[in-house]
Amino acid sequence: MNQGHPANARPAQGPLRVAIVSHGHPELSRGGAENASYAQFLALKQRPDIDPVYVARCAPEALGHTGPFAAFRGRSDEILWSPPETDRFRLISSAPDVLQRQLVDLDAHITPDIVHLHHVAGFGADMCRLLPHRPGARTVLTLHEYLSICQNWGVMVKTSGQLCHQSSFSECSACFPAVSAGKFFLRKELLLQNFAHVDAFVAPSEFLRQRYVAWGLEADRVRTIENPLNVGAAHRPPVATASQDGTLRLGYFGQLTPFKGVDILLAAMSLLAPDIVRRVKLVLFGLDLPARTSSNAEQIGEWIERLRGSVINYGPYRNEDVTGLMRSVDWIVVPSIWWENSPVVIQEAKAAGVPILCSNIGGMREKVRPGVDGEHFSVGNPVDLADRIADIALGRLVVKPMADRPGTFSIDELVGCYYEILASPRSNGSTAGTQALGADGSDL
Repeated sequence: MNQGHPANARPAQGPLRVAIVSHGHPELSRGGAENASYAQFLALKQRPDIDPVYVARCAPEALGHTGPFAAFRGRSDEILWSPPETDRFRLISSAPDVLQRQLVDLDAHITPDIVHLHHVAGFGADMCRLLPHRPGARTVLTLHEYLSICQNWGVMVKTSGQLCHQSSFSECSACFPAVSAGKFFLRKELLLQNFAHVDAFVAPSEFLRQRYVAWGLEADRVRTIENPLNVGAAHRPPVATASQDGTLRLGYFGQLTPFKGVDILLAAMSLLAPDIVRRVKLVLFGLDLPARTSSNAEQIGEWIERLRGSVINYGPYRNEDVTGLMRSVDWIVVPSIWWENSPVVIQEAKAAGVPILCSNIGGMREKVRPGVDGEHFSVGNPVDLADRIADIALGRLVVKPMADRPGTFSIDELVGCYYEILASPRSNGSTAGTQALGADGSDL
């Protein structure tokens, strides 16, 4: 890989200092955004022209003392940070004066040229405004889901369970009747005011980019750049689409949340004809049922017990083991009932050479090419999913992956974005919305 920087790079002043700020450290908080931000950190460490520092939000008890910062495992370039709590509706800090002092301390310690934020959850969108914004420094924000657009955990699924195709103040209020449409209007204006201080946004999928542009971000400020994978995840030759003993082994990789569609997958398994179900084994990787971290954990546990013999719950796994685990199955199923963005599991499956059977919407539809990377099924439809599984088991659906896998992450593209915005005028922080609000969101 060419590790030289583009021609529009700044004059030689030593390596570019980049602070990557994540809402969690993957060793403490498992999730796709955490893994992506840390993989970016590791990839940037391989470049001689970049000097990255990883800053991860954590709970106060993870620090071991009463201060807001600590070095993770004694590593000087990995900092744990416990910022003030945030207001979940307004998505701003509950103590902006404290947050600002902590940001000033961080900036003085790191002196970054680029502050790359992954998520505003856990910090508050007002962090974009409260950053010191030293002369010459720039701010980038990766958008990992639709939290700014959607109050329902950022998934753009209505509280009725229907997919939300485009938000509106009246529809948001219908999902949350205790909150008026006017409050949702002011919430959006406050977010846009804070986002006006960001120099560039990164969307890991074109689908997500289009959603945010339709919501109100300027199109030329939002770039589509794929999420990074851990640098150790090399691409492998494709696996055969049937195990040697004739058993079709399916794998689910992910956490247990109501929007991940594990119940749809288990329902599909229960619908398989007896002669098919004898040929199929499903292994669930990542579910921590004893922790009861999801509202549907008990229901999922009952499904697994009912399907004993066909379904195995492997439980949590280490991220560094994911490639080997994926290559132990024939197909990977991604049954999410929300739009997703750019699921890390799809990237990992491509890298492992394992075909993907996924819901036919959003970032999943964009990332999986039918007949090449895998196949789609109708979202939320266990009957259609059962039919696709039967087609695979009977050899009627065969995927022959091609050598090219477009959409994979390139660190050069991201670094090129850094140098480009450093050479451009800073975002002027002008209000993107039409309603001027108090900086603390007090109008809400």
